[in-house]
Amino acid sequence: MFEGTLMEAVYVTSPVYFKEAFFVCVDEPGLEIIMAWLIPVTAEEAAFINQYGGEAFEDLLEREDPDLTDLGRVSLV
Repeated sequence: MFEGTLMEAVYVTSPVYFKEAFFVCVDEPGLEIIMAWLIPVTAEEAAFINQYGGEAFEDLLEREDPDLTDLGRVSLV
């Protein structure tokens, strides 16, 4: 997915680094726009998410606190 890196998929979640008020925006006619954060993940991380679920992966992210903007980071699993 990201040539020259270990990243092979993306994980979609709420933008947790922002205030909760940012999670959903309402446009002029009143339609809700849900903000999503696309986190690049390795094949091993994608397999972990498939096996244990997103909540377990997010717990891992909290514990390890990796730089999620670093496409050269190593897998957390």
